Amino acid sequence: MDQDSLATLSRYLTEQYPSVEGWCWEYNWQPIQFLAQRQNELSPHIGPIAEIGVFHGKFFIGLSLLKAASRFTHTAIDVFDLQEFSMSGEGKRIRVPKEISDKQLDKFKGNVAAAGIDVDQLCIIRSDSTNLSSREIEGAIENYSKFSFFSVDGCHEFTHAYSDLSIAMEMTDHNGVIFMDDYMHARWPGVHEAVAKMMFCGAPRFVPLYYVHNKLAMCHVNLHNDYLEGLFKFLTERHPATTVRRVTRYGWPTLTIEPRTGSPVLALEP
Repeated sequence: MDQDSLATLSRYLTEQYPSVEGWCWEYNWQPIQFLAQRQNELSPHIGPIAEIGVFHGKFFIGLSLLKAASRFTHTAIDVFDLQEFSMSGEGKRIRVPKEISDKQLDKFKGNVAAAGIDVDQLCIIRSDSTNLSSREIEGAIENYSKFSFFSVDGCHEFTHAYSDLSIAMEMTDHNGVIFMDDYMHARWPGVHEAVAKMMFCGAPRFVPLYYVHNKLAMCHVNLHNDYLEGLFKFLTERHPATTVRRVTRYGWPTLTIEPRTGSPVLALEP
């Protein structure tokens, strides 16, 4: 990640991020800063980002800004106002209250544009993700390239989370990282169950790397040690107030990251 992208992300987090509706803690960006920098070192032309379940774009925009210099098409997948396809709410299976969800797509586009991202350069897929295959998603994206970051934050029921994780593993670059949202959230055990089934019932290429504030990050097995040790060094040196613990998940060494509220979100000085 170049200094211009870092400065752009910093402005977004300071000026726009608090007003964008969503549930993403700003300290998620501490480890992501390192990952973006390391990806650029490994492959300067690594691909775009994707998210299933973008809502108003809070996390999606930040990831996109990290790849602002990329020529690739970023991809947003969500039911938006087509709430008849959502299963994660209550009553009539509405994901969010109707008065909010009706204008969700417009809100998303408005927030993206306000961040300086060209909405026309995005691939926006309005669909229940379980109706899509990786091949169908690939076919919808102009000049498709595998993703550098893939966020899974759609319907949190087991079936959706497992399907979305499967798609993410197929479509993420070997230098890329997958984020599973609400992995430890007590209200959404389906996300944890989806990861557990994937890990216990096969030999997936993407394995747990770290956990911070309900997000689990997963990376390719071939880069696991590189990312793990680099991230540990980055956080302990650049974010000394952050507690970093080494723990084992599904047989893999991982990090549990506990930032201290009030400490810097990004390390802006070299």
